[in-house]
Amino acid sequence: MPNRRGDDDAKTIQPEVQGQSGAGGDPRAADFELASQFGVHPVQIGHWRRTAIEQMAELFADGRKQKQRGGDAEDREALFAEIGRLKFELDWIKKKAGLLE
Repeated sequence: MPNRRGDDDAKTIQPEVQGQSGAGGDPRAADFELASQFGVHPVQIGHWRRTAIEQMAELFADGRKQKQRGGDAEDREALFAEIGRLKFELDWIKKKAGLLE
């Protein structure tokens, strides 16, 4: 491989390649750069990054299927509760109006 010094030591990386990552190397340096750019504290940038990484799977999950599966039981239960309440109110109104014996 071109970025390695020796064939026998796979962990040794050439100095000019070392530190060349997608975000510029040290994530703390990126935090300071972003913090100065947007006027927030670097610690806040770190918290946001950690939260984003932890919730990355949820972000890209197909929420349509999950909402349909999880929401149907809750919606059905709420609708049945409302139907029961409305039937009770209707029976009460009919009783007060003298229509129900």
